[in-house]
Amino acid sequence: MLKKETGRFYVRSKSGRLYLVEPIGSPRTGFGSSLTSFCNGSIMEEESAIKPENGFINIGYAQNPLDYIDALERGQRPKDGKY
Repeated sequence: MLKKETGRFYVRSKSGRLYLVEPIGSPRTGFGSSLTSFCNGSIMEEESAIKPENGFINIGYAQNPLDYIDALERGQRPKDGKY
């Protein structure tokens, strides 16, 4: 599925690691301006591809996933998986 529909996107960090980010929640699509129409998707948690059985580690939830990724890159791992 497209980013516009799912909100999924990849981030390559300065260290070269590749992270997958998925907005979780009630799917939101089709509301308006060019910015929101580019970034308005989300998925339900049960649809997530980010699972240990798919090879993912350091799985976490964050209000700002880019801050979470930065913390992981600095060697900081939130205790409860939330940042």
